[in-house]
Amino acid sequence: MAPFLTAIGASIASSGMGRSMRHREYRVFSITHFISAVGFWLQRVGIGWLTWDLTHSGAWLGIIAFAEAVPMFLLTPLAGSLADRVDRLKMFRLLNIVNTIAAAVLAALTIFGLINIYWLTAIAITTGALSAMQLPARMTMAPGLVPRDDVPAAIGFNAILFQLSAFIGPAAAGLIIASLGVGYLFVANVLSYVVFIIGLYMITLPYGGERSKRETGIFADMVDGIRYVSGHAGIAPLILLVFGAALFVRPYMDMLPGFADAIFDRGPQGLATLVAASGVGGMAAGIWLAVHGKTQHMTSMVLGSVLVGAVALLLFASTSLYWLAAFWVAVIAGTSTVVSVGAQMLVQTSVDDRMRGRVMSLYGLTWRGIPAIGALMMGGLSSWAGLQAPLIGGGLFCIGLWAVIMPRKRRLAAFFEDGGDDRGSARP
Repeated sequence: MAPFLTAIGASIASSGMGRSMRHREYRVFSITHFISAVGFWLQRVGIGWLTWDLTHSGAWLGIIAFAEAVPMFLLTPLAGSLADRVDRLKMFRLLNIVNTIAAAVLAALTIFGLINIYWLTAIAITTGALSAMQLPARMTMAPGLVPRDDVPAAIGFNAILFQLSAFIGPAAAGLIIASLGVGYLFVANVLSYVVFIIGLYMITLPYGGERSKRETGIFADMVDGIRYVSGHAGIAPLILLVFGAALFVRPYMDMLPGFADAIFDRGPQGLATLVAASGVGGMAAGIWLAVHGKTQHMTSMVLGSVLVGAVALLLFASTSLYWLAAFWVAVIAGTSTVVSVGAQMLVQTSVDDRMRGRVMSLYGLTWRGIPAIGALMMGGLSSWAGLQAPLIGGGLFCIGLWAVIMPRKRRLAAFFEDGGDDRGSARP
């Protein structure tokens, strides 16, 4: 038994996951970020349930999701330019402190019975603005914490931790809401953010990379970032594919409160189970990505996952069986994780380091912001077509986009998996 366990340990240590965890700065960041990610899911489930409890409206579920995303469209490109010009770690610390204050306000309003749908919308806009400013700094942390060869492994391991939090957070959320109330859910989120801030003050960025020269203004830098992405032979079509998955598939998450209550009649614990199923699927995919820890065959995996995820969305929206729906949610989440993390691995290992903040801000805007447009659209349609039909339409549209991109698979794989240099784009 001992030699067997030793062999397993050696295999893990030599895998992508083991390589990334050898670095002290990355270990501190990933552990404390995991704790804050659990808090994020507590808050996300809490806001979703509170929205439904206050309104019983699918449209309001979409409005709250869109309210949180509006600042992302306005601020994320600006934040990406800032991340290329300033100390990313200091920027990230400051934004997390302000975010913790906003979370504390939400907790206080809820506990003291002052919350209503309009206050909740205002808080969603505020937290959305803070998330938008944080996004590029957060997405560029891994390349600053580990050597370049370990970046794909670190990104994959981040996915494991985030998806593990997506399992633990919702499961705990259902229990806390049922026993203590949603206000104390938000208090737990505040405490998790405090832990993360402490972790951020314990680390440095030993692999910080180049910063862009400040020869032009920040808005000119934003334009350069857009030009760089749109003219890139590999990154441009990949982000288009991510855009389709984000718009047509990912809004299912924002519609889950309505499905849990109106379709399956399961209440907050049913919602927690569905979101936890999402965490299980995403975690399984994240483990595979972290152990794989390289870009080889990743292009095919991303493309295949877009198709499988779209089909799973059709099946989820078509069933009235709760446990079968939970299974399809897990499949959707797993494929979404492969699309999100796999595409990020490909982009992070091919982008010019001086453009990293701007490129990742556009990538993050696509994956994090575009689903809110989909949620608003599907939430609005659900008011007269029901909750299921809009998701079915989204799955069909995503299959169509996959059919358009699929003929380019060989060219994309040749670009990303043969080294991912900047052959497809002029250097800045």
